[in-house]
Amino acid sequence: MPSSHRAASRSILGLAALVVAALAALAPVPGRAADDKPVPLQMTKGSELTPEEEKQVRAVLTHYLEALQKRDWREAAKDLERKSFLAGVDPLIASISSDSTTRPAAMRMVFGVGTKDSLNAAPTGDLFASMMDYIMQLDPGGAALMARAKFALLGARRLQDTIHIAYQLTIPAESDSVQPYTRITAEQLKQDGKDWKIVFRMGS
Repeated sequence: MPSSHRAASRSILGLAALVVAALAALAPVPGRAADDKPVPLQMTKGSELTPEEEKQVRAVLTHYLEALQKRDWREAAKDLERKSFLAGVDPLIASISSDSTTRPAAMRMVFGVGTKDSLNAAPTGDLFASMMDYIMQLDPGGAALMARAKFALLGARRLQDTIHIAYQLTIPAESDSVQPYTRITAEQLKQDGKDWKIVFRMGS
C-alpha cells in the first residue's frame, strides 16, 4: 500500500471507533486482550444526563454502530453532524496529497467529488458512503471484522454543550488459542434541533 494511502487510512480510521477496532492491523491502537464482558467504568467529569437524553444518545450511537456493521453507510451518515464532517475533509485530503494541485483528484478518489462547491452541495450520505467504500478498498477484510464486532454502552456525561458517551468494542476470538480484542472508546454528540448528532473527528 502506498505510504500516502496508509496515512489516509490511519486518519480515516479515527473517525469511527468501530472501524478503528475492526481495522486494527492497519492502525494499531492501545487495547487489551480480554473477554467481551463490559468493564466497570466510572465517569467523573461533567454532569449527568436526564433519562430522556440518555435514551436518545444511546439510541443514536447504537443505530450508528449497527449501520456500520451492516455496511449501510448512508444510514450511518444520518447520525453524523454535517458541519464537523465537512470540516474533516481538508485535513484528510492533505494527509493523502501534500501537493495542492493533486488534491482535487484525491478528493474525488475518497469522496466522489473534486471541488469544494460540489462537496458542499452533496448529501452527507453520499460523501460518507464514498469515503467508507474507499476504506473498504484499502482493507477488504475489514468488513468481515466489523460484522463480528460487539459493543456495549458504558456511560454518558455532559460537558458544556457536548455529550460524551463511552462504549466498549470487542472483536471475538476466532479460535480458543486467540484472545478477543477489546477497546474502550467514546463518541461526542451535539444537539442539532431536536436531534443528537455524532461529532465527526479526525484521528484516534
